[in-house]
Amino acid sequence: KMQRVGGQCSRGALMTLFVVSPFSRMDNTKRYLCSAVQMVACAKLNRPPWVDVIAGSLRKSKVQHRKFVQLATVSKEGHAKVRTVVFRGWSDLDLSSSEASEQNASETALYQPTSFKFITDLRSEKMSHGNIVEVCWYLTETREQFRIAGNLMYITKDAKEEKFVNERISTWKTVSEASQRSYFSPAPGQIVDQTPLVEPAAGALGNQSFPPDSFVVGLVDPFKIDYLHLRSPQVRKIWTKKEQGEWEGQNVNP
Repeated sequence: KMQRVGGQCSRGALMTLFVVSPFSRMDNTKRYLCSAVQMVACAKLNRPPWVDVIAGSLRKSKVQHRKFVQLATVSKEGHAKVRTVVFRGWSDLDLSSSEASEQNASETALYQPTSFKFITDLRSEKMSHGNIVEVCWYLTETREQFRIAGNLMYITKDAKEEKFVNERISTWKTVSEASQRSYFSPAPGQIVDQTPLVEPAAGALGNQSFPPDSFVVGLVDPFKIDYLHLRSPQVRKIWTKKEQGEWEGQNVNP
């Protein structure tokens, strides 16, 4: 008689079905279960709870600068550095290697990977900074602030795994031609002499489907979200990512 063992995570987000051969001996059942094929995987994992809060705030905000955020890093000398980057959406890419992903796969996973995405230049100063960063996002219309602390990973021209290569290419295709042209210009921070810097003319790139070497995708994998709403009374909530990947939210005094 064929046996089926199913594992389901919270909210029906993950269903796994294992099939054990009817010809297996009872004392080998455990071995078969451990090596069984995952037939149905991850119908749709839930987003972390704070994602909906940010999405709701963005929907209420109509100004163009709502997607401009401040990214803080620390240089090799220990100096704090901050600059403005553009939010390019959430990436559900698993940032671990494919081999590590298979080893760490768990039936009890509650949330899909959700990383803050931005783009940058391989030649920029921040590429040499530490990978623990914080994003500060203030929405002027709703008077809400989100501080997103996380681990920063860059996808560069040297990416080998297909999922990372595809992420870089697909992101490049969403960039406006005006922004694309900057990646063909001299390096950021280069001293400008009397000779004007030359960028490709508008339309000169044509249908540039493959990114240049200088194009980099930055992904911040959050481990802490600090939310502050400056209404009256003020509201503050902190979400912290736990070891098993679950998110714990706590209301705190502003």
